[in-house]
Amino acid sequence: METEYQVKFVGCSESQSRWGGPYGDHSKLEVNKIYTVIDKEIHSQHTKLFLEETGECYNSVCFERV
Repeated sequence: METEYQVKFVGCSESQSRWGGPYGDHSKLEVNKIYTVIDKEIHSQHTKLFLEETGECYNSVCFERV
C-alpha cells in the first residue's frame, strides 16, 4: 500500500475543515500548492491526511491528488 504521495490544496469551507476534526491550521496552507502525504487515517465518513510540510493532519476533501 502506497503511503507517500502528493496532493494539491484546493481550499475548503470552514465546515469542511472541521468535519471529523480536529485538524491542523489551514492558514498554513496555500491554494494550488503541492504537499506530501506521509500518512492517512481512513474513517467511514472522512479521511485525514497527514502532511510532511506542516506535521499536521487535514480533511482529504480539501485536496486533489497529483
